Parts: sequence; structure tokens; C-alpha cells
Amino acid sequence: MAQSGALNVSDLFALNSGHTTVVTADSSTLLPTATAATAKTHRVERVDKSFGITRDVTANGQGRKYTWDQEKGGHRFLRVVEAYVGTEEQEAATEYYADSVAADAIESAAGTNDILHVFYMTADADDATKIIVEFTVGNFSGDSGSTSHKKGERIKPTAVFNTKKSKAEFTIDKDILDETIVTIPGSDLTFPAGKQFYRTTLTKAS
Repeated sequence: MAQSGALNVSDLFALNSGHTTVVTADSSTLLPTATAATAKTHRVERVDKSFGITRDVTANGQGRKYTWDQEKGGHRFLRVVEAYVGTEEQEAATEYYADSVAADAIESAAGTNDILHVFYMTADADDATKIIVEFTVGNFSGDSGSTSHKKGERIKPTAVFNTKKSKAEFTIDKDILDETIVTIPGSDLTFPAGKQFYRTTLTKAS
């Protein structure tokens, strides 16, 4: 089966600081809470007004960079971008002492709020009954939310999402998935520790 386009849906959920739980976002600040996310409505945002999504493979196949050509630009979307922006460099290069022993990584004093991105990619070319779904951990780039304002042209805020390694293994509650896109599986999913993405196929919604 030939593939074309995408499903035009990316759901963004908050993660707690230790990456042990997908959590809800505070209704006022949009920042992560201590309450586990157990429904699709617990997402902090949905990106579904895009004309196209570029999915770049980075870090020798281990990372992802998503760039949306999209027009979702309400106040809430801009606040989400600001709340979940990442540092300029997600993964610092390893430094070595003179004797070639790797030095301990420097931890940034300023933390970032991280996102679980649920990307409903496309129908599986190998099985027409399946949808490819990719889960990634990361943040928006520092220039996301930039806009250009010209008469007669759409306002299309930039939206770039860079992945980072998960700090811990965590459970993805099956009920945060969208039952109108995929059939909810019989058990929860698991995002592995130290990885930037987890991809699987799920049965199309009937």
C-alpha cells in the first residue's frame, strides 16, 4: 500500500521532572502537576492545524526533530510553547580528561518542563489495518512561536520539537490515546529509559 500525507494529529502531554509519570497540566499555568494523565483530554495541547510535518531523524537514528508547518497560534498555544521550551543544546557532548576518562556530565541548574509527544504518523504500508504511532520526549526549540505578520497571509507560528533522552522508564496510560484514531490496546504502553523515542503500530479505529 502506498503512503501519502499524515494524520495531522500530534498530542502533547506533560511529564513530571523525573520522567516517571505522564501528568496533567495546571489549568492556569499549563505547567506539569503531580496528577497522572489518564485520559486524552489531559493533554496540554493538540497540534492539528498543520499543512505538513517534517520528521527529521537525528543523533545517528536515536533522536527526532519535528517541524510543523501550521497555523495554530492562539494565546494558549503560544503559552504552551513558552512553558515547554528547551535549552539550546539538548544533549551536551561528552568531555574527556587528559587520560581519556569521560568526565561527569554537567547538570544545568535551570530545569526545563518536558513533553511526551504522541505523533499519529500514518497508516502502515505493510498492514492497512494499522496506524504507526511514535512517542517522543522533548521540548520546543527556543525560536518556536515566532510569527510573521503580512496582510493577506496566514499567521503561522513556528513550531519545532526536539527530542531528548528519557530519564527513566515510564508507563503510557492506554487511555490517553485517541480512540477515534486507534483502537485502545488491552494494556498500557512502556516508554524505555534512556531513549528519545518509542514507536509502535496500533490497530485503526473501526
